[in-house]
Parts: sequence; C-alpha cells; structure tokens
Amino acid sequence: MLLSVIIPVYNVEKYLRDCLESVIRQKTDDLELIIINDGSTDRSEAICLEYTKLYPDIIYKKQENAGLGDARNAGLAHAKGEYVIFLDSDDYWRDDLLGCVLSCLQKNPGLDILYFDSDVIYEDEQTGDHDSYDSRMYHREASVKNRIYKGVEFFVQTYPLHFNVQACMAAFRKAFLEEYYIVFPEGIFFEDHLFSVKAVLYADTVRYLPQRLYLRRYHANSITTGAIDEKRIRDYIQVIRLMAEFVDSGEILESIKKKNLSYEALLLRKMRDKVFSLVQTFFEMCSLSAENPHIICSFQKEMFGKLYQMMGKRRMTDMQLEELEACLFLGSYFEDDTEQHLKDRGIVSKEFSFRTFFCDCKRAYQEKADCKFKKMGIFAHDKKTGIYGLGNHTKGLLKAAKQRGKLPADLFLLDSHAASGEWEFEGLSVINIRDIPADTDQIIISSFLYDQELYENAVKYAREHVKINRIYQNEVRELCWRFL
Repeated sequence: MLLSVIIPVYNVEKYLRDCLESVIRQKTDDLELIIINDGSTDRSEAICLEYTKLYPDIIYKKQENAGLGDARNAGLAHAKGEYVIFLDSDDYWRDDLLGCVLSCLQKNPGLDILYFDSDVIYEDEQTGDHDSYDSRMYHREASVKNRIYKGVEFFVQTYPLHFNVQACMAAFRKAFLEEYYIVFPEGIFFEDHLFSVKAVLYADTVRYLPQRLYLRRYHANSITTGAIDEKRIRDYIQVIRLMAEFVDSGEILESIKKKNLSYEALLLRKMRDKVFSLVQTFFEMCSLSAENPHIICSFQKEMFGKLYQMMGKRRMTDMQLEELEACLFLGSYFEDDTEQHLKDRGIVSKEFSFRTFFCDCKRAYQEKADCKFKKMGIFAHDKKTGIYGLGNHTKGLLKAAKQRGKLPADLFLLDSHAASGEWEFEGLSVINIRDIPADTDQIIISSFLYDQELYENAVKYAREHVKINRIYQNEVRELCWRFL
C-alpha cells in the first residue's frame, strides 16, 4: 500500500532538516514523499534540493507563494498513493509513525480516515503552555475509543472537546477526498477548519489510533502563534463565512439521509455550534488587537445577521442553550448602528428591536438553565449535596445559586486530590472524593472538560443510593454563567 506524504515548505530553514529526516528514517518502502516549495525566500530551497540529490525518488515542486492550502492541494494533485498524510515542515514524526499507520490501514481496509494523536513541543516561553487544551485535543486516548466509526458518529461523539481540526494528525484515503472534492481553501490561514469538518462528515468509515505519532512544534513565528494582523483577521472572517455557508447549504444533511444515518438534529446543533465557536474565538482574538476596528465592526454586523437567519423563525423557547448563548455573546458586541444596518438590508423586520431581542434571549436562557437545574434536583434544599470540581464552573454555579437563593442547606465540595478538611473553596469545606460522607444524597459533577473522569470517580467512591448529576451531559457546550 503506497502512502503519499505531502510537505508544504515556506521559510522554515531552521526546522526543515528535522522534518525531512523524520520521514526518511521511517522503515518502509511504501512511501512517496512530495515537497511543495511555496515560494520560500530563505535557505529552504537549498535544503530541499540537497535532499532531492541524496534521494532522487523525492518529488519536488516549486511554486510562487500562495499559502498552505494551495501548497497542500498542489501536493494532492501529484500524489499517487492510496492514502495521503500531510506534514507541516516545522513539525516532525516519531520514527514508527508510518509503520503504525500502515499496519492499522492494512488491518482495516477501505478506511476513509485514520486519526492519530500528537505530542506538543513548546520551543520558547512566548508560545505559552496550554496543558488542558493539549491534553484533550492532542492526547485523546482516554476519551476516544479505538474502533471504527461512521464519520458523522465520530464528529458527534468527539466535538467539541476532542475533535481536532489539524489535518496533519490523520491519513486520508485519496479516492475518498476526490469523490467528494474535499480540498483546502486557498490563499488563507486557518484552512484546516473547513477541510477537516467536511472530511469527517462525508467519511463512511474512520478509526482513531490511540498513539502519539506526530510531534507538533509551537514557535513564535508559526501560523498558530503569529501576530494578529489584518491578513489573519480577514482570513478568519473568510473561514467563518465558508463554514457558515457549508452549514446553511444542508448538503451534509442530505448526504446522511441517503446513508440512513441518525444524529441529524444533534449534528445540526454541533455544526451550528462550530460556527458560533469560530465567531467567539474571532472576537476573543480581535480583543488582543486594537487595530482594524472597521473590519471587526463590519463583520460583527454580518455575523449577527447570519446568526439571526440561522435561528429562523423558531420561538426562543425552542432554541438550544448554545444558540441562545451565541446570541447573547454576539449581542455584547452590538454597535449602535447595527440595528439600522440589518433593517436596511432586510435581514430583520422594521419592527425589530435589538434591546427587546437581547432581553428575550437572556430571559429564555435563564429559564432553560433553571429548568435544567430543577429537573436534575441540583438545588434541592433538603438534600445533602456535594459539588465535584473546584474550577470556574463551580464558582459560576455557586454564584447563580446564591442569586436565586437556592443553595442546599447542607453543601460541601469534592476534589480528587485535596486532603479532606484541610482547606476551603468559595467559603465551603473541601472533601476528598474517597471520603464522601455516608449520608450524602447527591453529587453534582461541575466540569465540562473532565465530566467523564469525575463521573467515573463518583461512581467508584459513592454509595449506591447517591444520585449523581452531570450538568454538562449531552450538552454541546458548557453553560455560560455570565448570562445567568
């Protein structure tokens, strides 16, 4: 089975040798190495030519600088392998990557996508450290099963906590990509988002290999950590537009209907949520830069209109919490002239009032959250209650409960590591999960990221009569406490 490895190269002389050597060291003959020089102006070209002389089988192409998406697509056009793997030229592989991937593909013939994991290398302090994010996005072995999934099923079960859009952490069947014309948007940063979402949703069969085979390098000049300039702002806007258009088109819903797959309602929620989360990340990213406010304000108007249209004419009581949260979040950026802008373009009616709309959203959000809490019995006054988790979620939960005067009379906190009785959090005593009092009535799992882990611990150490409530079970995203 031939594997085509596609490496786009642009001004990475510092890292290129490590990258190329990591591929050449792989102990397999089933390899086609394709290097696309995307108009490098440093010594990258000289290094590429050096390796093509040492290894004549390397396919080397040079083009004018057009961006990572264009370079990857050029590599796809030259690839002859049954499967393709992308490798960024400032990253590298573990020595056994191709052996592990080939072995899995041979045991599972016809897979559309094979996912694997990565370790992250922080080159300097400027690139920071994101342990919680990296553990759930790059180290997924504890959360994602090693089995064959339908692509839609894999997305529904892994998004948002464990679905990584990095195209380099997967092997793709080339004929599958060609069948659905899945390529990278060209000329823009952040091109992985649309490619990866489309690929997983169209895939018939995918598998996750719980091995950290890829080595992702964070450095100050990478696409991920580079300065937020007008180019990045405009590109991120374009990615959001493309993703929103894909969701709006409904083409993937038609595809899964033809394949007799379920998940239609939940899938649509998660696809919309992906758009909402991109918008939220965009505004958080822009908050780091005071430049280009006209671009940001213009896009804000566009996205509020898009969000309003995505809601359709449904009643707010029929909307999901994440949809209402998106309205409230975007509303916090609402400019004075946005309402008139939307009316002039016929996106909202002449009678539309943003103030009324925002108040109705907030009221609906609060009512839905309160209803959720009530059904779960979270604030039952006569129950001895332990809240498991000592993070921002618990702070928000306690604040929301105090505002409503609904704190249980006998309340304590649980933690996996703290020694019982030695310290407090938010004025409440903390007990180790192994020391749950015998007369405890219920435990509330108050964590989005570690929900499953804390739930398993609670089941392990609590007595059979204890009711365990999971605030975030089956939620697309966590409750946004600031709107309660």
